[in-house]
Amino acid sequence: MATDENPNQPRQFREHADVWEAFDPIAKRVTGIDGKGARSAYLNQLIRDAFAEHGTPEERAILAKADAEMEQRKKNRGRKLGQSNRKTPEE
Repeated sequence: MATDENPNQPRQFREHADVWEAFDPIAKRVTGIDGKGARSAYLNQLIRDAFAEHGTPEERAILAKADAEMEQRKKNRGRKLGQSNRKTPEE
């Protein structure tokens, strides 16, 4: 479990730049997101799928608790879980 003061701080994912760039169109196709955030959305979904398929009840409870906390934080800021923090051109 995270013991950081801010458990939501970004985590670094290391991969060769060429692989990361080649992954971008894959993530966009899979998620349907045509812009920034497709890779993150895809990786976040892969994590949740792994919990669903391989997670123990205790691990799934940790995920549910963390998702509920994130939902509350985003609700407090006027966003829903899964919505981007980035402003769109319309905003």
